[in-house]
Amino acid sequence: MTSFFINHVAQIISVKGDDLFFFGNDHALKRFSLEDKKLLWSTPADTQYVMLEDDEFIYPYRDYHCLHKLNKSDGSVVFRLEKAFCPVKLVNGVIYGEVNENNEFWSAKIDTASFTIEKTIKLFDKQLIFVEDGKGLLKKGHDLALISMTTANIYWELDLNAFQNSPLSVMLFVGYANGHAVFHVSEAIIGVDLAIGRIKWTFPKKVQTTSPILDQDGTLYFITSEMDCCLFHKIDVATGEFLLRKELPSDWNAMYSFQFTMPAIHNRFFAMTSARRLAKAPFHSIIIFDRDSGNPVQSIKLEGTDSAVTTAPHFTDTMLLQLDGEGKIHVFENYSDA
Repeated sequence: MTSFFINHVAQIISVKGDDLFFFGNDHALKRFSLEDKKLLWSTPADTQYVMLEDDEFIYPYRDYHCLHKLNKSDGSVVFRLEKAFCPVKLVNGVIYGEVNENNEFWSAKIDTASFTIEKTIKLFDKQLIFVEDGKGLLKKGHDLALISMTTANIYWELDLNAFQNSPLSVMLFVGYANGHAVFHVSEAIIGVDLAIGRIKWTFPKKVQTTSPILDQDGTLYFITSEMDCCLFHKIDVATGEFLLRKELPSDWNAMYSFQFTMPAIHNRFFAMTSARRLAKAPFHSIIIFDRDSGNPVQSIKLEGTDSAVTTAPHFTDTMLLQLDGEGKIHVFENYSDA
């Protein structure tokens, strides 16, 4: 396996095929060809994040400050919207999100062709976290509500406060698939049926648990440490049934410390990066699992970094990328040959 490095990186945006998009330490958004190992363009940007993209354009933004539209082919800025807008989802040429006007929060939508914004409903003190089929999922603390994005009609409300262990604990939205949303709270991983607003299943967190990741096919993946062993889990998000609950080999039991990044999935692989020395996975190693069998298949060491690794790895069909804490992307080629 060979590798190369890309330096002066602040944040990986996305990896699609041969194209890597990232923010540099110079606050510019960049496109890099992984195959040719060269920078294709660099565009100065006063934005911080990129969550949304389509085939032709990428939409960098800064929370409640601005949203831009950039052409992927040459990095040219097509539109700039200086508005206190925070995007949530891009669907069929429309960006859904919320906008702050005079400290009043509204749901809003932006037409990506004209880049015009339209307010829809007032959100009051709730946060818009997901949009699907004209309905918006809102949260406030550990309370959820599903509403109409046009009439503000409330379909249901759900209280998940019983699953928190502190008023300061955070409820994280993991994702949505097959009509169900998954939330990660201090005491459990929870599957909610969005059609009726009911808890469909729970996985109590009586043991140490890695951050879960949800595939678009409706499969949820995570690893737990239980007593003297570690288990690889696959759950059907629609039913809560275990598709796989596999004990890892004994020499992987040192994973109990669970100092890991968010995971990533691609094709048949599941991967996450360690942030401390483990018996089988040394300090700063990407650990790759076969997600069909749950078996660990490879551990790849990140060389030449001493700082904490906090971001998830990224896959292409033939490459594995990891940004370290010193602004350097480690690119491993032919990882799938493992």
